Amino acid sequence: MYIFNLNNKANLIISKQEILFRKDTSDEQMQRISIKNIKNISVEKIYSSDGELFTWLKLHILTKKEPEFIQISSLDMELEDILQILEEELQESLTLELSWKNKDKKKNEKGSKTILILGLVIIIAIIVYIFMPNTQNEVKLQKIVKPVVQQIYKKKKVIKKDINNTKTLTNTALDAWSMKEYKKALNAFQKVYNLDSNNSKNFLNYYEISLATQNKITKEQKDKFENSFKDNKDIFIKYNMLQVIELCIQDKEFLPSLKQWSIDYTDTKLNWSFQELLSWLEESDFTDEKKDQIRRTIGFFIAYQQVYNLEHQKLDIKELNASN
Repeated sequence: MYIFNLNNKANLIISKQEILFRKDTSDEQMQRISIKNIKNISVEKIYSSDGELFTWLKLHILTKKEPEFIQISSLDMELEDILQILEEELQESLTLELSWKNKDKKKNEKGSKTILILGLVIIIAIIVYIFMPNTQNEVKLQKIVKPVVQQIYKKKKVIKKDINNTKTLTNTALDAWSMKEYKKALNAFQKVYNLDSNNSKNFLNYYEISLATQNKITKEQKDKFENSFKDNKDIFIKYNMLQVIELCIQDKEFLPSLKQWSIDYTDTKLNWSFQELLSWLEESDFTDEKKDQIRRTIGFFIAYQQVYNLEHQKLDIKELNASN
């Protein structure tokens, strides 16, 4: 299942069983269409009454004469990424007419042909060297081969660069966060999570950036994480920590949860970087009083982490001295 937000609010949800969407951003309820009732989906570019060009998904419904339209160019994610996810999720069950696909295919074919041509140049150069060996030809060969090899390496590197590489996307998200580009970081972390929602780190990163951007993690996403990792204390300590911080940010009662956290994780290692969250806090629009409250809550977990590391470092030293 993939959730696409508009202004940090779920506006389009796509799964293998159904599609949910808001016809208007002010709609409280989302419309629901079963995948079984959709004949195919195409992409349309339509001008608004103001002359602005928008991209829409055109859903051809089996039980309706008129198609349904979903505007996707204003969602909180790059259009190319939306179409990529759409194809991955629905290509097995639907006929998709996505105009961007052929362009990507041609680019890949062009890249493959370029590598083939460069490879042939190397082979020809080597044959020349073998059958006419002399120092002058060796120098010429090096001049020919070196730049060609460099070009092949560059081309391969470009082709291998996959927009669905979760490691690359995670680095992109972290870089964006460090540059205080919170919306870009949210989009990247959200895509990483959508690509691999079974990875605990992907969810926790997505959860944390959601605290900073006021993007709401859905109950279904939390339930899935809890069911998968509730028995893993080393992972769940971070999840419960973010829950406490979330309550604090939302001005909800968090002290009982904080107290319970300290009971549940008396001697469990916490490994977390708070730099990004604290940096965001300083830039936020909260009052100084509110910032101080959130800062002290985060500071509790920082102190716990430091004390734990210090105590176990001492134990390691004692054990080392005892063994000697």
